[in-house]
Amino acid sequence: MAAIIKKAIVHLGLNLANLINFLHPQGVLIESFIMTLPENKKIMNEIILENIFDQGNDVPDISFIPYNPDCGALGAVALAIKRFLLEG
Repeated sequence: MAAIIKKAIVHLGLNLANLINFLHPQGVLIESFIMTLPENKKIMNEIILENIFDQGNDVPDISFIPYNPDCGALGAVALAIKRFLLEG
């Protein structure tokens, strides 16, 4: 079972590295139940850093935030309120 989880993390890390390569964000927030284990965070960090194009001074800040099942929904609501109610 651990090998399957590790393989999934490797694939997730490769996909995230590709997004970083194409979008080049300054920072990346990772929020997932699978990332609650320190070993999984370590694997994800290593895979991302090994597979980004620019490994110089512009390495993105990779931050892991605590898992919350409502995180994505709350973030979407916050952006909608900001855009449609606060910014007009």
